[in-house]
This record gives sequence, C-alpha cells and structure tokens, in this order.
Amino acid sequence: MQERIINYDFIFSYIDCKKLIYQDVSSWVSNVKPTSYIVNITFPGFDTGVDVEVFTDKANVFNAEDLLGNKNFSFTDGVYCFKYSNYGNEYIRNSANTCKLSCKLDHLIAQADLNDIKDFEQIQHIEFLLDSVKVNARFNKPEKAIEFLTKAADELSCIKCKC
Repeated sequence: MQERIINYDFIFSYIDCKKLIYQDVSSWVSNVKPTSYIVNITFPGFDTGVDVEVFTDKANVFNAEDLLGNKNFSFTDGVYCFKYSNYGNEYIRNSANTCKLSCKLDHLIAQADLNDIKDFEQIQHIEFLLDSVKVNARFNKPEKAIEFLTKAADELSCIKCKC
C-alpha cells in the first residue's frame, strides 16, 4: 500500500559529473514511510523524463548508464525536473546540477593570485551566479535559473578542465 505524503522533499547533489545523488527527506503521514517509490526525472535538454525507483532509507546514487543506458554520458549542468505522484496528487520540484561549472570554478580558484583582489571579486561573482542557479531552480523559477547558468558558463568559458 502506498503511503500518503505530506511534503515531497529531497536532497539532490552529485559526487562527480557522472554520478547524481537523490536522497528522500519527505514528510509522510504515518511514521512508517515506504521503502521506495518511483520518481520521474527530466534531464536538461530532454522533453520526457525517466522513471526511477528511489529508496527512502538511503542516498540513491545514479550514474548515466543506470538512467540513460550510456556509460560515456556525463550529466549536463542545468535544471532537473522531478515529478512524483501520490494519491492522485502530482508533486513537481526542480533542482539544479552545476557540476561542470563548479569544477571549472575550482580550477579558477586554484589559479587565483592570493594578492589580486580582482581574482577574489571574479570568484565571488561566479559563486553568486552558481548559488543563484540553485536557488531559482529550488524556488521553481527554471527560466531565471537558466539565465544565471548561462551567465556563469560565459564567465567560466575560458577555463579548461576534464569534468
């Protein structure tokens, strides 16, 4: 029997650009939550989502081969849409993946000159842009999140890394 959900919520992150983490932190009506449920994930650039079983008692780690059948694929930076249906209600939440841009930012930080205030200001500005991507995705403003993502990508376009 499917348990009723009070508040659909999860933590979304990544280990690297080929592994995503989804951990359920939803509130359920009873003290006993289901062991698993199906969530539909739509990836940036895709029109339809993929149904994925997620377990409620652990962090679910997914790689591209698990989700898309392609082991050479790495997850794209962008807004991911998560849909879950429960007792006739559809819950939709967005979350952002900024793995590749965060990797480029790390390389920029590693190259920074400790005594150059312009390096600090540039890094701080890009951190603001990446935080804005995540906040706007979480607040269900995917278009605004993508604007910040595009700006961050422009700022980091000269940084090369193998993310």
